[in-house]
Amino acid sequence: MQTPEKLIWLPILAFFLIFMPDMITYGQWQWKAHQITDYAVERMAASGGWTDAVEQEVFEKMEEMGINKDKWVIYHTEGVVKAPGNVGFQISSKYHLRAFAIMGDKMQAAMGDSTVLTLRANQEKSSQIY
Repeated sequence: MQTPEKLIWLPILAFFLIFMPDMITYGQWQWKAHQITDYAVERMAASGGWTDAVEQEVFEKMEEMGINKDKWVIYHTEGVVKAPGNVGFQISSKYHLRAFAIMGDKMQAAMGDSTVLTLRANQEKSSQIY
């Protein structure tokens, strides 16, 4: 490998080394959001909509998975939904990149708050209550 090639690969490698932890963490949060959404929709379909019992179960599952319900925006189908109606659940939040902290506090303050990725999961299913 020639020196110019090494100089090209060095910034590429640095980019992945700096941003890889954020990519992994973002993926983990996205996976958790989809797990919660799937769980909520299954419970809503079986119970006929968003009931107090479903709300308690979903929030307990969120707490169990380490998701703070106050930091997430939650939309769901209101009230009782009978078949052939659909129940829906959506959860969303924002993920701030932390990789810029490597370059100092000023860089983190300047870039970390403005570089935001959206976490969102949405699921819909037919109600199973007739």
